[in-house]
Amino acid sequence: MKKLLSLFAILIHFLINAQNEPELFPINDRSVGYLGYYLKDGKTNVVEPQFCSASYITDGYYLVSKAKHEIDDNGYRKENHLPNTEKLAILNSKGEFIIDFENNYDYIGVSEEVIFVIKNNLSGVVNDKNEIVIPIIYNELDIKSKNWISVKKDNKKSGILNHLGETVIPFQYDFFGEPIFDDKKISVIVQLGNQSGVIDQNNQFVVPLANMDLRYLTKASIIAKRNNKFGLVDYKLKTILPFEFETLDIYEDKIVGNKKGEYFYYTIAGKFLDKKRNSL
Repeated sequence: MKKLLSLFAILIHFLINAQNEPELFPINDRSVGYLGYYLKDGKTNVVEPQFCSASYITDGYYLVSKAKHEIDDNGYRKENHLPNTEKLAILNSKGEFIIDFENNYDYIGVSEEVIFVIKNNLSGVVNDKNEIVIPIIYNELDIKSKNWISVKKDNKKSGILNHLGETVIPFQYDFFGEPIFDDKKISVIVQLGNQSGVIDQNNQFVVPLANMDLRYLTKASIIAKRNNKFGLVDYKLKTILPFEFETLDIYEDKIVGNKKGEYFYYTIAGKFLDKKRNSL
């Protein structure tokens, strides 16, 4: 029995490690003047040199580019590429093209393991098969997690989608603030017209819409603005810190308020900690 368990443990270890691709490193091959990808030893070539720029691994992907260059009198390629000739692509962890240069995207990026693309100043999301899962139609696209992507088209309402393009929060708000992720719970400030409130991941109101300019969330309080001054309220919109600060920010899990050149430090629940003449 012990021998069988030992063999089983070895098999599991092998399967786990087999799924982890070795990290690739961009190295310039001076004989051809382009970057390629190699293993850590710097000798084993995985992706042949062909790139003008090549990134280190980013969330399991490699971002690369190529462009046309002028050639100097000695036959060497000049460093700066010719205008409007740069093309972008992205490789997976194996060094295989997911998006090749023929897609002609203006920009390709990765955030929270999500591949986003920009073309003609509009944004969208593609998957590992180079399938467009969020159409490239949005003027605004902000990725907070794989399951929380804020998008907005023209001057229409904002909505939240996931990385599969499925609707998480319907397109019914004018603005989404910075969300708070707490285990499986999400809280976010929303704005509709001149009113603000807080909803959860199920689009249920935690704080109902009210005629108050809510700005930033903490787990215990909300920074708000009234008559060009900032204050702190709780989730029932009861005032914790009066609206008398020029600025009120969240810094290293503390609330920092500026009032007439003095900086006041509080816990996120609004308990006083310290006062300084400067913010350092």
